[in-house]
Amino acid sequence: MKIRKFIFIIVIFTFLTGCASSVSSQSQSTITQETKGFGFESVYYSARQMVFREITTDVLYFYSETASGGGLSVMLNPETGKPLTYSDWKTNYAN
Repeated sequence: MKIRKFIFIIVIFTFLTGCASSVSSQSQSTITQETKGFGFESVYYSARQMVFREITTDVLYFYSETASGGGLSVMLNPETGKPLTYSDWKTNYAN
């Protein structure tokens, strides 16, 4: 079971790294269409940062690209410490 999770994370990271290398030339709608087939949709996009929503679980993931590499992490709800869902974010934290 741990191996499956590890492989899933590696596949996601590889996919997002490939998207990030060509992000500057793509619009957000293009990114959303590409990632929807993989179970993700883009919620926020800037030059070096992206927030993705996993469609089936509604959990938000943050991706940041730096000069030394990049990283993908689960966004946590500051009140509960559990993964932050898109619906919770819209209700409690979106302006």
